[in-house]
Amino acid sequence: MRQGWHFSHIEGRIGRTDLAGRLTLDQRRARPLMVATLTSRQLDMADARRLFSVQEDAAAARLLPDAPLSPDALGRFDAVVDYRAEQVAGTAHAPAHLTMKLALLRGLLQISPASVDLAGGFVSTDLFIDARRGPALVRADIRLSPTPMGNLLRDWGIAPAGTSAMVRGRLQLAGRGENLREAIGNADGRMALIIPAGALRVAQASASSLDMAVLGDAIFRDGAPVQPSGINCGLVAFTVRNGLASADPILIDTAGNVLTATGELDLRDERLDLRLQAEGKGFGFFARPIPVRIGGTLAAPM
Repeated sequence: MRQGWHFSHIEGRIGRTDLAGRLTLDQRRARPLMVATLTSRQLDMADARRLFSVQEDAAAARLLPDAPLSPDALGRFDAVVDYRAEQVAGTAHAPAHLTMKLALLRGLLQISPASVDLAGGFVSTDLFIDARRGPALVRADIRLSPTPMGNLLRDWGIAPAGTSAMVRGRLQLAGRGENLREAIGNADGRMALIIPAGALRVAQASASSLDMAVLGDAIFRDGAPVQPSGINCGLVAFTVRNGLASADPILIDTAGNVLTATGELDLRDERLDLRLQAEGKGFGFFARPIPVRIGGTLAAPM
């Protein structure tokens, strides 16, 4: 005889993540139903990656998760989950106040809304997965609110102090696949970052593979590295077709130069192939813009 259980006070740990709240499990239905309200003081991203089958082997250089999206995997039970974490550990920016509402019904999964505070702004996400028949359909809409560039890109050589430029963006993708990695690798859509006018200061070069000070020195070689003090506007956009994201366009207008880029991101293999070129607005006898190629993977650009 099928029964139901209600747990009014849950408290424990999964890996390094604490978990508390209440949960109801109803097995009297054709498919079991789980309803839960859960909170964490601190969510460890390593635990979240294992939950969603994200590759943790750095040698594999993979970021996109390969969690299965088969009708069997998502059709075994239904669920409604309301989750909140006060802090997220294991990431460069230590985001806070992650909230997520999840609903799974008859192979239809919706995570909406999901949001997290990040680097002085926030990221909001709507994710829809239809796994009633394979390959599953995945639709993702991810939005970045106006966020300080100095905080967001400090690990890539942008100095928070003296940088007032902001960035906002949006990613919309839709594709089919047996797992999330395959669905994104087959996706169509659009990705864009918009940079309004503002001041930007480049920090001293660090050990980062993709360092703004190193890139600036390489592109604007005229005997000394150039550190633009002002951005007039910028657009970094990609059109995605069958998992291949082509630059469309990339244009950053600074006080002294216009930076453009061509190339693509291959979401199927998670590889980059971009070529940057700067054109100075003034005349200089020794200025010689040198194109720079950015390659490598999404996990380790260089």
